[in-house]
Amino acid sequence: ATAGGSRLANSAALGGHVGVLRFLSEQCGPEVLAAPSVNNFRPAHDAAQEGHVDALRFIVEQCGSEVLTAAGANGSTPAHAAAAHGHVDALRFLAEQCGSEV
Repeated sequence: ATAGGSRLANSAALGGHVGVLRFLSEQCGPEVLAAPSVNNFRPAHDAAQEGHVDALRFIVEQCGSEVLTAAGANGSTPAHAAAAHGHVDALRFLAEQCGSEV
């Protein structure tokens, strides 16, 4: 994954743009969807922060559920991001995928 592809994946996840995530995965490889950004947040953090369950689902399909438990620079996971921004549906999805690891 390229650094530019990684930053684009974070932006696409933040906006919930599954089509862009799909394009980036096809062009750069699915690992771009799991790559950390400069602040060590992955696209799953950004999708969870904004409550984009479809984007989270696509990221899991491409990368596996372990990407959902990855901690950012401050130790927060995508579940922390969803909870901090009040996104119950995203938090529910994360709990379904990760169980007690959420």
